[in-house]
Amino acid sequence: MPTTYPTELKFKIIRRYVKGESIKALSQKLHVSQSTLYQWRKEYRSIEMPNRTCTPAEFDAMARRLKKLEHYMEIIHQSGYLSSVPLQKKLATLEELYNRPDNPYSVYELCDALGVARGTFYNHVFRGADRSKYEEEQAQLMLKVKQVFDDSEQRFGAEKIRIVLADSGIHVSKKRILAIMQEMGLSSVRVDVKKQFKRKQQYEQQNLLKREISAGHPNQIWVSDIAYFSTFKREEAYRKDYTAEQHFCRSVVEHIRFYNEVRPHQTLNDKTSQAFEDAHKPALSESTV
Repeated sequence: MPTTYPTELKFKIIRRYVKGESIKALSQKLHVSQSTLYQWRKEYRSIEMPNRTCTPAEFDAMARRLKKLEHYMEIIHQSGYLSSVPLQKKLATLEELYNRPDNPYSVYELCDALGVARGTFYNHVFRGADRSKYEEEQAQLMLKVKQVFDDSEQRFGAEKIRIVLADSGIHVSKKRILAIMQEMGLSSVRVDVKKQFKRKQQYEQQNLLKREISAGHPNQIWVSDIAYFSTFKREEAYRKDYTAEQHFCRSVVEHIRFYNEVRPHQTLNDKTSQAFEDAHKPALSESTV
């Protein structure tokens, strides 16, 4: 009956062989046939590899598996299936694998597997990062535009919103703001409101003073910048239904405050009337001294 040797003993004998003892000497000392020792050497001698150490039997198994995988790749490439997959789909698949926390593959391996140039893949990843950053900035800008638009009670158009944002340190073009307003369905007070109102109420404009401005006592004649009236009618009077005189008066006061303290004016270098006046107060004070 053949002798059965423990696996641990076989490893110890083969390690002695690796360290320099010959098969013949080991056979004589251990009383094991040389053919048996050669068989053990084939099965248990360690093979050093870059990432691990394996036995010849394990190495042969890996070689067979590698050959099998090479055949798989040849079949896939010869079938032409990869060439029929759109490039964008390949790039999306590669990006998903590349961004996995436990990704064991290098960029070279990923791109080579699907036949994609590494430069193309890197461009796709970087463009995606830039695109995500732009979309985030665009979302924040849309919120700012909506906020300024609502704060102005829907009075401001793209140019006025651009000026307000610039004053707060956000510099964007009027064209970009206009595109955002169109995307969000925002439009300032319609310029044809006055025409619509005229269809309902026809009135005759009268020049009561006829340039003969002579007041005998206070509060006999009140005058104002006509711009107040044009913007007040368009932005306030034509948009609201007043239920009481007090309601109308509050609306007038609020509009004057808004016109002087909030609305930027192009003729004042895109400043509000109040800001322009405050900026020139020192010069006015010196001129009166």
